[in-house]
Amino acid sequence: MDTGGGTDIGRRRKLNEDFYCIDSALDLLLIADGMGGHDAGDVASRTAVEFVRDYIRAEKSRYDDYADDLLNTGADHDTTWIDVMNPALEIVANAVQYANKRIHACNRDRGYEDNQGMGTAIVGVWVLKRIDEAIIFHVGDSRAYLFRDGKLVQLTKDHSLHQQWIDNGMIGPEPSRNVILYALGMNNHVMVDISMQTLERLDQLLICSDGLTNLVSHAELEYAISHTRPGRLATTCQGLIDLANQRGGFDNITVILARY
Repeated sequence: MDTGGGTDIGRRRKLNEDFYCIDSALDLLLIADGMGGHDAGDVASRTAVEFVRDYIRAEKSRYDDYADDLLNTGADHDTTWIDVMNPALEIVANAVQYANKRIHACNRDRGYEDNQGMGTAIVGVWVLKRIDEAIIFHVGDSRAYLFRDGKLVQLTKDHSLHQQWIDNGMIGPEPSRNVILYALGMNNHVMVDISMQTLERLDQLLICSDGLTNLVSHAELEYAISHTRPGRLATTCQGLIDLANQRGGFDNITVILARY
């Protein structure tokens, strides 16, 4: 994949609590948006990304061996793509829970009760090239998008009070957009959404923190990606970061773009 990414502290914050990773060897894209300020939201985001990445890296051979058996031996003619995906889905779910437990344990060691201390949202994409599939996973309000045939489609749904208000018919006062319902590190177990996306040649994947999407519209994201030339993905990421900063840069801003 052709990839690009970037992160920026923004115009209002004193600390960048976002952390991201593009692991080309794993075909893994990750962004974590930490919270906690002086309680180490930057540590939470870095910890989440590193432990999710390291867990997937350690377990990848198990998936590869399983996929080899199904795809190469031809022993089971009833094999379907979901048979090949299942162990990878399990690895992702376990990786997120593992990172969550590590952050939660750190909070406990610092004397915090549940729902206190540092935490982080996370969004990730693990691309499985052999079967042209991607695993999309997230906790919180960082997002993943797919750009195909000129259209940008949001693949994740925010775990936020604002999204819950929308889902419930927008009854009552509109809540703040930055109150999330789930985050890594707050409890010993975390709810994670995991989905699968079939990929086609020239598809583009965008993942980002809410510091971007709170200030740059869906139409503007779509336009920027549609005008991205091969080898210039990092330039597009920086342009989107600059646009968010021009509009106030109220939060940290992190963007990753990948072309399949």
